[in-house]
Amino acid sequence: MKTKFLFIFTLFSSFLSLGQTTKVSNITLQQYINIEGRKMELNGAGVRTKYLFPVYVSSLYLQDKSSNPNEVLYNIDHKIVQVDIISSLITKEQFKESVKEGLEYFRESSDIDHEIDMFLSVIKDEVVLGDKFQFVAEDSVCKIFKNNKELIVIDGKKFQKALFSIWLGNKPIDDNLKDEMLGKI
Repeated sequence: MKTKFLFIFTLFSSFLSLGQTTKVSNITLQQYINIEGRKMELNGAGVRTKYLFPVYVSSLYLQDKSSNPNEVLYNIDHKIVQVDIISSLITKEQFKESVKEGLEYFRESSDIDHEIDMFLSVIKDEVVLGDKFQFVAEDSVCKIFKNNKELIVIDGKKFQKALFSIWLGNKPIDDNLKDEMLGKI
């Protein structure tokens, strides 16, 4: 009887945890998401502001939580950064410029110009309030999604690390956002 109770309790708890959400600046983030059969847990999330205006919510999903940025960048092969646009002031050009700015540090130190150009070339449609981008790392591959539609697959560990370093690297786009994504705040 005790074993049956534990099984039912565990099953019930699992269903409850799958429905949990976190709200960040009016964006509802799922506690768990499944990407290609892999269950990923929300590690942390925060709001990116520019000139005092909130621009997007950025969240990090991992299979196992981590607050160590080097571990996330260099040792964890499966990770997701999700960017939810929360401002109608951001444009396609501003979004592309922000990514280019974030990757500039790595452009000088490695040969990822081709991958950066490939990535920027797929941002063709206007970026609008409510858009959701997902940057999905799987081993050496990085898949870019916009509103659940795959835009491009880029193979290259250097590009993948550079892209995720925008938020989690030694020179992140926003130190507070980095800490929030790593669950430190």
